[in-house]
Amino acid sequence: MIDFSSSALISAASAMIAGVVFAFAYRAFMKTFASKKPHGATRNIGMNDRVVRLVVGIALLFWAMLTGWSWWLVFFSGFCFFEAAFSWCGMYAALGKNTCPMR
Repeated sequence: MIDFSSSALISAASAMIAGVVFAFAYRAFMKTFASKKPHGATRNIGMNDRVVRLVVGIALLFWAMLTGWSWWLVFFSGFCFFEAAFSWCGMYAALGKNTCPMR
């Protein structure tokens, strides 16, 4: 059963915001300390990866709704939404992987 009580929605929104804030902080860290390139954190996710991350984010958010707004599911869905929106993955940056086509 889906719980739409105010406390469940507040905790879900908090977890989603925390996931996005964590992703922003991680991107800033990678841009400042881990990358010695002059452009910093550049796009490293192609369109196929963005679509997959968006679908995973939606699936995690739906799963969180079904399980009573599990905070960790909402957190990771926020992280997936961030990666899909900004075309940047911290794991790809750390590994030096890039699936974004050259412009």
